[in-house]
Amino acid sequence: MTSMWFNKGKKYGDNELSSATIKVALVRASSSIDTDPDVDTVSALASGWELTASSGYSRATLSGISVTVDDTNNLVKFDASDVNFPSINTPSGTVGGALLILQVGGSADDSVDVPLCINAWGAAQTISGSFDVTWNSAGVSTTT
Repeated sequence: MTSMWFNKGKKYGDNELSSATIKVALVRASSSIDTDPDVDTVSALASGWELTASSGYSRATLSGISVTVDDTNNLVKFDASDVNFPSINTPSGTVGGALLILQVGGSADDSVDVPLCINAWGAAQTISGSFDVTWNSAGVSTTT
């Protein structure tokens, strides 16, 4: 699993991310999601990237969030619990990754919510029913 952090997402510190509401959105394998690190809001991403045409799908809330600063190696490790999407039906294709979204304010609003990090999988995964996002054992992402 490879990951890329969006620049605006990098500015949040460990205390902010550890206590934030972070959502996980599934990215369609056939989409051309924006990988420009300068994108500041979810609504600024190219349209059609999210698996929205499937019944039973909604963004999941990330839990078990931890942020570890490694000054010796000049790294920041972001980790969280694996995520289960319990009942996705009539899939609109395959899934190619997951986008972590920082929810800004009290409710989901793509015009202000911040894309933090995109995790792309090496191979597309077909979904039907329950679907698990299992993060790398080393953590969701490590960045410098």
